[in-house]
Amino acid sequence: MATINRKERLVMRAIYDLAQGKDSALLSDEQIYSKIKPKNYIKFFKKKTNSQDAQAGKFLIKDKPITQDSIKDIVYVLSYAGYFELTTAMDKDKPVYVIDMTDKGKNFLRDERDRKKNIYLLISRTVALAVLSFLVTMILKAILS
Repeated sequence: MATINRKERLVMRAIYDLAQGKDSALLSDEQIYSKIKPKNYIKFFKKKTNSQDAQAGKFLIKDKPITQDSIKDIVYVLSYAGYFELTTAMDKDKPVYVIDMTDKGKNFLRDERDRKKNIYLLISRTVALAVLSFLVTMILKAILS
């Protein structure tokens, strides 16, 4: 089972939210892009801004993580990954996507929760083993000295 990267997860989350639990949806690039929330980036990374609404603060830049031009490619990748069946159409000279969710797409939210739970479990297990090894080391030093 191949995993999708962060940008693909953001677009899939936007499509999932716009579909609102329905089996199919008619979406455009603008709708998907408007649903993606801006993120905060540290200013000294010299990140290129992706949206016109990017706000520069004292230390942070609030900007969207992807460009609107890259949404088309990401939608095709998600379709190829089996999250939904994709058909393109034209609506007033603008391309729109007819998206039919598959079972994998309908279970996206649950898979995301499971992925985060596994990450938290891995981190907590690593910390617990580090603390345990520290305690064993201290006990052995106390016994052997």
